[in-house]
Amino acid sequence: MKSNRLFPFLLVLVASAGILWSGCCDPNPKNSLPLVLDSTYTDTAIKDIDFRFLDLTDSGYYPIYSIDIMNTGIESDTFTLTYKRIRYNKWLIPVVVKQYVPAGEVRTFRTEGPVPEHGVPNTSDEVYVSFFAKTADSMAINVMNPEVTLSYGSTETGDESCGSPGQTIILDTKNWK
Repeated sequence: MKSNRLFPFLLVLVASAGILWSGCCDPNPKNSLPLVLDSTYTDTAIKDIDFRFLDLTDSGYYPIYSIDIMNTGIESDTFTLTYKRIRYNKWLIPVVVKQYVPAGEVRTFRTEGPVPEHGVPNTSDEVYVSFFAKTADSMAINVMNPEVTLSYGSTETGDESCGSPGQTIILDTKNWK
């Protein structure tokens, strides 16, 4: 007789567990896959004033890196290409390029370079503090040797979604010439 009284309790417990587990989901990344086309790499330099935010008036060169990336997956995605370089053992301000790449298409990822002073904090010349150089010939990626990462496949992480942080890969820039 006691087992009959426990049956409703067990039924409620099992139903509650089922509802709780149904609210969880497996966060799957997008089905996108970047293919970096090494042969498309180019670089150039822009001459601008160095460390404008420190009130110095010396001029120097900033790199403009360009490379094509193809989305070989079956879903469109936003890829994030990040260049990181530590300067003077204390500054690490990454240069970031984001692009939406439809499935099967190629996009050119080009860093923007510094912009003239416009009075707005955090201008792009501050972003380039880790990449400033005194000569234009020292701008090549093989000379600067930054760590270059590519992030892709992230999904929504709001209240009503599971979300996935996606993946980040470190790119080998040795063949970028």
